[in-house]
Amino acid sequence: MSTQSVTRVGLEPLLNVIFHGSFAYVVGRDGIEAMTPDVPEHAYKAGTFGGELRLTQGRTYQLSGVAAAASPPVISPVENVVFNVQQINREALFCSFKLPFPDKVTPFRFLLNPIFQDTTGAEITLTTRVQDVQVLTYRIAHRNRLTLEGGFSWTPDFRSETQTANLHIFAYEEFPVENTREHYQAAGTLLMSMFPDIGLIPVSATKAGDYYAPIDPGIRGVRFDELDDLIQRNLHLPHGYIIATQSIAFAARSIEASAQPAAISTGPHFPVPIHFETLPDCLSFFANTSGLVIG
Repeated sequence: MSTQSVTRVGLEPLLNVIFHGSFAYVVGRDGIEAMTPDVPEHAYKAGTFGGELRLTQGRTYQLSGVAAAASPPVISPVENVVFNVQQINREALFCSFKLPFPDKVTPFRFLLNPIFQDTTGAEITLTTRVQDVQVLTYRIAHRNRLTLEGGFSWTPDFRSETQTANLHIFAYEEFPVENTREHYQAAGTLLMSMFPDIGLIPVSATKAGDYYAPIDPGIRGVRFDELDDLIQRNLHLPHGYIIATQSIAFAARSIEASAQPAAISTGPHFPVPIHFETLPDCLSFFANTSGLVIG
C-alpha cells in the first residue's frame, strides 16, 4: 500500500469554515449565528478559496451536512473579545450565517489593545486580542449534503489527500482604504449597533507584529495562504513575496521617508512599499446570548 493511501486511512472528513473580517459570532443555546453589518467598503463573498461568489443582502444562510457538537466550543477570552448580550438589533445587518456548534474554534490575525468608548465618553482598553480570521472546524456528517442553504450555490472542493473541504466567508475590503482608523471606527460602530446593551463604541486597535506572517495554521487541510485577506489577493504580489510590518528605517530604503510606519512586501530580490496606514483592520467578537459559559 502506498504512503499516500496510508495517510488517508482513518482520517475523519472535516469541514473548515474560515471567516475573514467583521463578524459578531452570536452564541445561542443551539448554535452560532455569525452576523455581519452592511459596510459600504466591504465585499461580501463565500465559497471555495479563490472562487468565492457574492452574497445577497438580507439573506440568512444555513450550514448543513456537518455533525453538530453537543455544546459550545472552548473560546479563549485571551484571544477573543466576548460580550454577554441580551438585545439584538438587525437593522444594520447585511447577512448572517446560522451554524451548529463546531468541534473547535481557532482564531488568527490579531489586533492588540482594542480601545472602546463607553456611554460616559471614558475610554476602556481591553487586555484581550481581536481576531480578524476565525476558523470553525466540523466533522462532515454527509458529504453529499454539505451545503450552504439560503439560495447560495456552493460546491465543496473536497481534498482527498487531507479528507477536508474549506468554506471561506468574507466581510472585508477588497482594496486599501484612505483612513484605516476612521474606517475601523465606522465599521465597528455598525457592528456594535446590532447589540445596543453592550454600550461601547470602538476607537482603535493595533495590528500584531506577526499579523501578515505566513504561519502554518496547524489545522488539517488549511494552507497558510488561506488566511490571506482580499486585499493581499488583489495586490498580485510576485511569487515569494509577503507583507511584513517593518520599521520606518527599513521602509526608507525603498520609498521616501514618512511619519508613519509602512507595510513592506518583502521578497527574494527587493522590498515593495505598501503604505501601512491604508491596510484596514476589522473588529469582531463573540456575543453570548445563551447564558452558557463559553470561555
